[in-house]
Amino acid sequence: MINRNSMLSLVLLVGCSGPTSQLVQPAPELTPPVEKAGPARSGAPRCHLSCCTPEILVLQENTAAETGDRSIANECCICEELVEPMQADDGPLKITFVDVDEGDAILIQVGQFDALIDTGSDGKWDGQLGRVLESVSGPLELLVLTHPYADHYGQADEVMTALEVERIITNGESRGPPRDDKQIAAFQDFLDALASEGVTPEVGAIGTLPSPIAGLKLEVLATGGREADTSDGSNTNNDGLVLMLTYAGKKVLFAADVEEVAGAQLVTKHCGEATPCPALNADLLKVPHHGSKHFDQGFFEAVSPRFAVISAGFHTEQHCLPRQESYQALKLLGAKVFSTSAEGNGDVSVVISPDGNMNWDFPDNPAFVWESQQGRRCVGPLVFDQG
Repeated sequence: MINRNSMLSLVLLVGCSGPTSQLVQPAPELTPPVEKAGPARSGAPRCHLSCCTPEILVLQENTAAETGDRSIANECCICEELVEPMQADDGPLKITFVDVDEGDAILIQVGQFDALIDTGSDGKWDGQLGRVLESVSGPLELLVLTHPYADHYGQADEVMTALEVERIITNGESRGPPRDDKQIAAFQDFLDALASEGVTPEVGAIGTLPSPIAGLKLEVLATGGREADTSDGSNTNNDGLVLMLTYAGKKVLFAADVEEVAGAQLVTKHCGEATPCPALNADLLKVPHHGSKHFDQGFFEAVSPRFAVISAGFHTEQHCLPRQESYQALKLLGAKVFSTSAEGNGDVSVVISPDGNMNWDFPDNPAFVWESQQGRRCVGPLVFDQG
């Protein structure tokens, strides 16, 4: 594993051009090799609007209208002073994107607080999620199950067996009749575990979750529950809980499996015409739906992440994920992309220090994306270096 310091503690906000949505044709080697030392920062400075006053934004828009140069409206504000990150009181925060093949399992740890977003599919415990959860010394304070697909809740029963789980939040949806022809075994195991442990899940609501850690904010931005399932249940993806974590001045957006519909809804609700969007703009994006090609470009542009993590398996051919379309779109926005799709242990983790530095740990082995899909056959793969 490679440790890299990836963030300067002081950031000067300067002008930069807005993102482009044009995709380029991939080559077999998608990116140059990652440098092994030095800060992981590349390309033009990122756009941040946190220090821009409304007057400056209006001036930029008026100037663009008068001159006909729309690029001016996409320029960042120029701040006259350095912006120091917020200091966090409980030490470093660690986020581990666990390699559970095609699925999500994300462990968040700071101080004595441990939270898990999703659990991966059944059968990904030994040497995978179970290994990572050995670092949890006390109870698991929070388990979030973003939506009822087995690659997100499939090991929830094992989590409840291994650890005392104090709080569970779901999007309120279940599986089984009448939604499905019959009860799904993995979901029944989850229900049985809830009954055995005497835990009643809460239904996620828009707003900030109570946090025992000073400086840690975990906010629910979308709860789903609005999309009627198609015959194959695919709109379950658009019903996922979407959460924003803020710590030490850094923002991390966990986008579950949202696709075009939910991505566009998030932009409409939170952003209006702003790009990047202060409400969705994040330093790190957990790429939705394992890097699927079904993403909303406007959502990616609103987030404009500096870093992105794709949770996917090595050469998994069930759904031909991840796909080069999402990878290319993120790279064109200037993001450094990591993935659990490396051969062997693909865990990716980042530690956010109290002064806002982000230190990455990721596999030596390269990751991959599928080039395309022809019928049931996955075409590729295309290899890329982490970051």
